[in-house]
Amino acid sequence: LQQYGQELMQNKEGVLLAFDLSTETVLVSIFKADHSDSLKVLDLVKRCKSEGFPKASPDELETMWWNVNGGVGTGAYLWIAHVDGLDICGKGVSITADENNERPVFLGFAPKENPRIAVLSYIKGRPHTATFSAPIGSLMIERYLTGGTIRPDLESRMKLARPIPQRTQLGE
Repeated sequence: LQQYGQELMQNKEGVLLAFDLSTETVLVSIFKADHSDSLKVLDLVKRCKSEGFPKASPDELETMWWNVNGGVGTGAYLWIAHVDGLDICGKGVSITADENNERPVFLGFAPKENPRIAVLSYIKGRPHTATFSAPIGSLMIERYLTGGTIRPDLESRMKLARPIPQRTQLGE
């Protein structure tokens, strides 16, 4: 799984972490982000662990399930992470880089009942969780639970994708 994560993260900056929830084992640990972003992601992991992630109230759990499984056009903003039969739950959260710049992070786990894997995915240079973070996180979950993927087009797009270059001011 570590090798697969490295393939998905090739030519990207960010953080990809995956945990086996039954053994509390780290399955994937990829840090390709600057020191500040890496520390903020680690703080998020500590907060999630102290709050019992992926334990959630029944309403929170349903919202996280719907975010991924609600379908296109329903307002489910992470529908791209849906995989038939896996009951992936997820949400987008942000880590703040500075007062004008937030970093989108995908927190996901599956299956909904008795989760076996949790993934945290952050890809620098993309302003929305659904652009890279959620698809890469869901591919990791799918690979872990099934040994492969039924979404080769998405997998190929994520492997080939490059981050958006930083904008520069005119005259710089």
